[in-house]
Amino acid sequence: RSEAQLQQDEEEESSCRSCLGRVDVAWRSPSYAAGNMNIIGGIEGETNREGATLNECAGELASLLTALGLSHVEVWVAEEDERAAEHLRQLYEKAPPVGVTLIVTCTTSAVATFARLHSNKFRERTVRIVHFGGALVQAEMVEGLPTGNLQLRPDPGAQNNRLDMDSATELYCEAQRLSVPMTILSRHVAKACCVPTALFDQLRQHGGKVGRSLYNMQAKLMQELFTRACSSDIEVRRGLPQRCDKEWFAKTFCKGAVLSDADEVWSALESINLYNPLALLAALPGVEERYFAVNHLTFRSATHKLIGLSAERGCGVQPKRLGDLRSLIYHSIFYGSTANASDFGLCAGLDVHLARCAVPLRLEGEPKFEGVATVWSYQ
Repeated sequence: RSEAQLQQDEEEESSCRSCLGRVDVAWRSPSYAAGNMNIIGGIEGETNREGATLNECAGELASLLTALGLSHVEVWVAEEDERAAEHLRQLYEKAPPVGVTLIVTCTTSAVATFARLHSNKFRERTVRIVHFGGALVQAEMVEGLPTGNLQLRPDPGAQNNRLDMDSATELYCEAQRLSVPMTILSRHVAKACCVPTALFDQLRQHGGKVGRSLYNMQAKLMQELFTRACSSDIEVRRGLPQRCDKEWFAKTFCKGAVLSDADEVWSALESINLYNPLALLAALPGVEERYFAVNHLTFRSATHKLIGLSAERGCGVQPKRLGDLRSLIYHSIFYGSTANASDFGLCAGLDVHLARCAVPLRLEGEPKFEGVATVWSYQ
């Protein structure tokens, strides 16, 4: 890919990632309740919200965890990589003997620091790393000569990697050197599994307090992104590249419909890409085998898994499983939002019209969905 293509990928992915909100946290509730995962804790080390401090973000996260019945989950704040590494060490100490699945959905600097400072604990207690970033396969080189083996390196076109390529490279090298298995997802999976804005509309009406919070945050962040794209003020744009203007926003998010006011943004949107919920999904036992198309690469004694190598190779979803996978995502988000709610206004026959999504419910070569198959119903 050319540098221009890499830049465009980075800008579009960065914009989508800024609108994640707390959907990933709502996802955790059903997985935890079913006994599929034991959530030890989380670390807030980055924020891309305007005017929000890490402590404020951590406070919001803690409040949401409480609303979901997960108040026992610890939330740490770390502005420096060394502090984040120390928090990880403490969380590892509290982890059960079966080990830790380490989910990384931001830059890898903190995890790379942890792997460097506490390499024995990292090697012995990490069952696997789930990283949303993307990877490329290349020949292993020693002193400039190929060894005949293949290894992974971080994809420079992925936003999480490009923000700190040195740390991403360090983590990939350490994980492969220490034989810590990695499961790596790319942005192509997120695009294939986009969430229709109609789902958030239903969350606002029937998702209780958490659902309304998710809707409000998503709508607000997309409006803020539109305002940034329309402005020529450097302070307002907050680092958004100049090519990301009103026309770019229309093409990227609204199928070419140029908007004149931020209040029109939400009604013009069709779908939103979510990243963190997919990383959590890939961490659940058995789910990966059922839904994801995985490429395996064995290096030394560890087998690493790549999901979504390219948009042309199935987007990382198994044939005829895309509709089922997206339905699972929608159900988990809705169930996670309502499972611990104390209001009971959920109406019967709650339907979300999936046909609004910009990405079809099927992969190339799969049979088309007809009629009611484009409607998802919450059970």
